[in-house]
Amino acid sequence: MGEPLKDRINQGTVERLACRLGSVWSSFDDAGFVEELSSTLDDLELEDRAAAIATAMARSEEHTSELQSH
Repeated sequence: MGEPLKDRINQGTVERLACRLGSVWSSFDDAGFVEELSSTLDDLELEDRAAAIATAMARSEEHTSELQSH
C-alpha cells in the first residue's frame, strides 16, 4: 500500500500553494500563510488539513480586506 493521501498535503504543498497564490494576489502574506500551517499540519487528518488551508486562506482574505478599508 502507498502513502496515505493525507501525506500528500504537506509542508511542500503549502509552500507551493503560497507561492502560486502570492503570484496572483499581490497582498497575500505567503510567509505568514506557511508559518500558520507549518506548526499543525502534520498532526491533522486529510479533511482537517484541507480545512486548515481553507481557513488560513480566508484569514488572508480578511486581512487584505481590512488593509484596503483603511
